[in-house]
Amino acid sequence: MNQFRAEVAQYVTILNTEYMNMYTMDKNQGLSKTLTLQKLQDLKKRKDNFLTEFYRTGKFEFMKEKFRDVIVKICVDNYKKQGLPLKKPEEKLKLLSELNVRQESLF
Repeated sequence: MNQFRAEVAQYVTILNTEYMNMYTMDKNQGLSKTLTLQKLQDLKKRKDNFLTEFYRTGKFEFMKEKFRDVIVKICVDNYKKQGLPLKKPEEKLKLLSELNVRQESLF
């Protein structure tokens, strides 16, 4: 579980840095407490542009696979700790298959 937390923290930092690099704001400007409709629309456009770039460059797929690998490892470890059978190759494939189906339904 600590490994998963570390992975999430690492990627959140990376995403934050990339977003800030894409949209460096004038430090004097900042965000006011009240946002006008125009500012809200600009923020939404920025978010949409960032997400489009995130998907287009393949970074989303890369992160999804990294998280998948860590989640599968956590699940396998939990199965072993609980004494559930994972000795036969068929049992391991069944678990991985079930995890993959659930993971695909999330995205």
